Amino acid sequence: MDRLRPYLLAVLCVAVSTAARLAVDPILHNRNPFLLYACGVVIAALYGRVQAGIAATVLSVPICAYLFLEPRHSFFLKDTSAELMMLTLFLVLGVGISIIVEGLHRSRERLRQSAEALEQSELKFRTLAATVPDVLFTIAPDGRCGYASRSYCDYVGLDDQRARAGWIEAIHPEDRPVYIENWSNAVKAGTEFEATYRVRRADGEYRWFQAHAKPIRPAEGQIANWSGVCADIHEHKLLEQTLARRTEEVAAASEEFQNFAYRVGHDLKEPLRMIAMYSEMLVRRNEDRIDEESRLLTRTLLEGVGRVEQQLRNLLEYARAGSFELKNELIDFNAAADAAIANLQAAILETRATVTHDRLPSLEANADRIRSIFQNLVGNALKYRSSCPPVVHISARQQRSEWIFAVKDNGAGFEQKDAERIFRPFERARPSSRVQGSGLGLAIVKRVIELKGGRIWAESEPGRGSTFYFSLPRSLERKSSGREEASAAVHSAGSQAS
Repeated sequence: MDRLRPYLLAVLCVAVSTAARLAVDPILHNRNPFLLYACGVVIAALYGRVQAGIAATVLSVPICAYLFLEPRHSFFLKDTSAELMMLTLFLVLGVGISIIVEGLHRSRERLRQSAEALEQSELKFRTLAATVPDVLFTIAPDGRCGYASRSYCDYVGLDDQRARAGWIEAIHPEDRPVYIENWSNAVKAGTEFEATYRVRRADGEYRWFQAHAKPIRPAEGQIANWSGVCADIHEHKLLEQTLARRTEEVAAASEEFQNFAYRVGHDLKEPLRMIAMYSEMLVRRNEDRIDEESRLLTRTLLEGVGRVEQQLRNLLEYARAGSFELKNELIDFNAAADAAIANLQAAILETRATVTHDRLPSLEANADRIRSIFQNLVGNALKYRSSCPPVVHISARQQRSEWIFAVKDNGAGFEQKDAERIFRPFERARPSSRVQGSGLGLAIVKRVIELKGGRIWAESEPGRGSTFYFSLPRSLERKSSGREEASAAVHSAGSQAS
């Protein structure tokens, strides 16, 4: 039935047009025979689409020729060429009108679909804007707020129009000049807009917000507005301020602890020095009356005093390793490694060791602490050596966002299960009376490296040496002012057995 509906409409329109023409025929006679049929074609095309319009045109031609063209009731047999031309022109115009009306129908349908899609899109946007906790907004280049989501109106306690009109007054007076300056710079440069500021809530309380907006450019390239989002970061801001305050407190506590540690260290060292001094004086004054056992006891006493002093020095260094670095500069790690090796020359000569290093990078750090890292790691390799002369090599490589340093030796090694324990204070992989030390060296290294945002680990196997790795972030890199990195250096010490 739906398929026949256009054609039934065409028949109806032609029938009504014929009836109307017959009604006025006594008045018009043979003038304007196509006028009412043209109206019928237009009506058929409007309500029955192109099929009804063309069908009405085709039906109108023979009916009009038979009833209203002279001689009447003769169809096309006796029509003049002029009349045939008129019929042909009516047929062409009728089909053309039907096609034009169909185009209008389709344009109207597309407009209706576009309007529905726009309405659906706007509904989705408003639903999204009403459900998300953040504030969505648009601002024109002149500073007028074109749109603000419902969450902003609820926050400031105003209706939409008043909230958009007075949005700049809702910003905290202390933050307003900076906000306006940032906005003016974004408008002048045509760039994205960012700002962090406080906004007054309906109850008068100010909360921190962070806004980010992008310029919207139509096809002609001119910026129509800035569209963006404004997020409530009040809790994050308070946490940030609390963290900064706690950091200052920790720094102050660290400094106070340093001062306390130095005072305690000094106060403890003085009695130890007195014990050592008076013991030596006692031995010298009674040289001829002290037996060998008393001499041995005295030497043991002095050695114990020396170990306690060394332990105090190591404890103070361990405490310093956990404090903040106040002096950071771009340092050449080659120079730091060279300084560490130079400090260990006596041990290198004694053990006939060979210590080398590749070309190392330059990073921003504290020179004394980097030297301490190399000195502790190389010193450990010399202490825990095997029966062969020690061979120690320092290298570095880039790996994604880190610099990975390695200190490799051919020493006695240790069980891999002890690889984490050895970095704890006073812990050793293998306790040995042959090796002197406090057990704090690797703990100091670990604290220094972690303070710089790095990490440290070790790989080892008994009898096959060890490799200590530590990493530092590449964010510590900084271009040096025309200085070339030092070339790879090789340090070798010790005399070879003839």
